[in-house]
Amino acid sequence: MGVPFKWSLLARASGTRVAFLSVGAGPLETPLGKFFVRQALRLAGYRSFRDDDARRCIMRLGVVGELAVVPDLAFSLTVDAPHRSVPRTERRIVGINPMPVFDDTYYPEHDPRVYGHYVRTLAAFADWLVERGYDVRFFATQLLVDHQVIDDVRHVMKHDGTQASVRSFDDLVAVIDGLDLVVATRYHGTLFSLMRRKPVLSIAYHRKSIELMAQMGLAEYAVDIELVTLERLQDRFLALTAQAACVTEALGRRVPAVRAALDTQYARAFGLLEAVS
Repeated sequence: MGVPFKWSLLARASGTRVAFLSVGAGPLETPLGKFFVRQALRLAGYRSFRDDDARRCIMRLGVVGELAVVPDLAFSLTVDAPHRSVPRTERRIVGINPMPVFDDTYYPEHDPRVYGHYVRTLAAFADWLVERGYDVRFFATQLLVDHQVIDDVRHVMKHDGTQASVRSFDDLVAVIDGLDLVVATRYHGTLFSLMRRKPVLSIAYHRKSIELMAQMGLAEYAVDIELVTLERLQDRFLALTAQAACVTEALGRRVPAVRAALDTQYARAFGLLEAVS
């Protein structure tokens, strides 16, 4: 947390303007961490936050002035437009993007009971999807650790679930484009799927995922991970499938609007540089 503060001090000393764009914040628990963040932001010429939760976190530190909310910068990634859908006769495909939540090999808070419950619930949900006639395709967005949790879930399943090969961002986009619906735990698994106009059911391990779904008009399809049960996932998935076409259409309007808001923000940030020169 001290690095942004150091850069802000160096920038101020050299007469350089500083802008923080669409940052996430929280939880901030230590006095030293709060100090560094507060002071770094006070030195900035422009500040924005990717969601309301992050802005509220900063407001509690006593930072005043303009605190804009502009969605995550990842929405600005330039990728080809989603391929036009064509009628298909094969089984519909549900992509599942797991995460090793509370696993002792990855997560900062270790609780094997929580991780075990998550794996068993996700496996039972995937089996339920297969029994309803869907193909299940697991995909990773954190390539160093997600493969293990995918293996753990598939090991518990009664039916087969395939694992997509993802080695690059282009691979990830191609995998998501081949899906009909997505059930994602990781934040960026959720975000990239939304970018590709896919109906998403988010298993939210952090407030930022809930905020992201709310920004995109899909708050009712975000399930807090502490409340995850097989029955709740089934209920929200059925609700999502019933509105899938409407969700896709709505995302077709929201995603370009988000990108436009980010373009406006970039123009403003670069305007700071022109003001200095």
